[in-house]
Amino acid sequence: MYQRLFIFLIFITLTIVIFNCSFTSRSVTIKDIRIEEIGIENLYAPNPQVESYVARWSGSRVDLFSGEESNAPIITSFSLEDDYEFKSTASAVGPLYARVISGRNNSELTWDDIKNVDDPSGYKLIFEIVPEEPDSPYEKMVYIPGGNIMMGSKYKKDEKPIHRVYIDGFYIDKYEVTVAEYREFCRATRRIMPKQPYWNNDNHPVVKVTWKNAATYARWKKKRLPTEAEWEYAARSGRKGYFYSWGNKAPGRRKGGNIADEALRSEKKFWRIWKNYYDGFVYTAPRGSFYANDFGLYDMTGNVWEWCSDWYAAGYYQKSPKKNPSGPEKGSHKVLRGGSWNYSPRDILTTRRLHYRSDVELDYIGFRCAKDK
Repeated sequence: MYQRLFIFLIFITLTIVIFNCSFTSRSVTIKDIRIEEIGIENLYAPNPQVESYVARWSGSRVDLFSGEESNAPIITSFSLEDDYEFKSTASAVGPLYARVISGRNNSELTWDDIKNVDDPSGYKLIFEIVPEEPDSPYEKMVYIPGGNIMMGSKYKKDEKPIHRVYIDGFYIDKYEVTVAEYREFCRATRRIMPKQPYWNNDNHPVVKVTWKNAATYARWKKKRLPTEAEWEYAARSGRKGYFYSWGNKAPGRRKGGNIADEALRSEKKFWRIWKNYYDGFVYTAPRGSFYANDFGLYDMTGNVWEWCSDWYAAGYYQKSPKKNPSGPEKGSHKVLRGGSWNYSPRDILTTRRLHYRSDVELDYIGFRCAKDK
C-alpha cells in the first residue's frame, strides 16, 4: 500500500514539474521592435538585407532575430537586469538596454504580467531598445539620451491631449542651482544677491530668482534653461513615464521628495499635505537629500518649482510639434515645472504646468540648467 502511494506521489510530482517546465519555457514573439537613437542596422555587422525583425521573450531572456523564420540568426540576446530592464553586451555598438512595454498604455511589463494570459498579443507588445548612456563630460550634469515620451496627462485641461513627442539627447544639471552657486555668479557679475529666507542655506536651492536672472545665470555658465518638454522627459525617466520622479507609488522617506507633508503641517496646521508621509523638511532641503531618479537627477519632484525656457500657453499641446517642442514664440508668462516644498500631491505630478510672469520671485521658485549635446 505504501509503495503504491509512494509511486503515485512521484507520478504527481513529475507531472507538475513537467507541466511547469513546459509552461514557463514557452516564448512570446514580439514583432514591434522600437530602437531609440540608433538604427537596427547598427546593432551588428555586416548589415544583412532583412525585411523584418522579431524578439522572442521567455522569462528572463529576450532574443532578437533578423527574420521570422525558425532558423533566423540571433542578432543579440538580452538578459534581465531588474524587474523591467534587460541588458545586452554583445552588440556592435556596445551595451544596450531594453524593456518590454504595452503598446496599449505604454506601461512596462514583466513575464509575470503575461505568463497566465492566453493571448499576450492583446497587450500589443513592443520591445524597446536604447544604447547605454554615455558619461557626461560636464561637471554635475547628466546626459539624457534622446527618445520618445507620451507628454501630458488627462488630469488638467492644459495638460491635454496626451501626445507623443521626440526629444533629442541633451545634458541637464544633476541638482538645482544652490544658494552658494548663485552667490558666486552675483559676485562675478556684480549683481545684487536676492535675499534668501532664514531657512535657506548655501547647499539649498536658491529661491527668489526671476526667470530673466535664471536665464542670465545659465548663459554665464555657457548653458541654458531646459524646455518644458526636456524637463518632463528627464523628470519622468524618459520612456518610463513616471508621474513622480521616484516612480508611480507613494513616496517613502528618501525614495520621495521634499513636498507638502507631515513636517510642513507641524508649522502650517491647515495645509493640504500628503498624509502619513514625513520627508523631514518643513521648507527647502539640501540638494541630494533624496534618492535620484532613474536618470540620476535629484529633486525633480519637490523642493522648488523650476523655471523652463518656454512661454506658457494653455492650449499649446493641441498644436505642439512632434519633435523638440520649445513653446510658443511669445507670451506673458513662463513655464515652471516640478512642484515644491509647499505643494500638495495633486500639484507635484511631473506633468503639472505652473506659469508665472517672468519677473516673479518667490520663496518656492528656483531652477536648474541644461545644455545641448
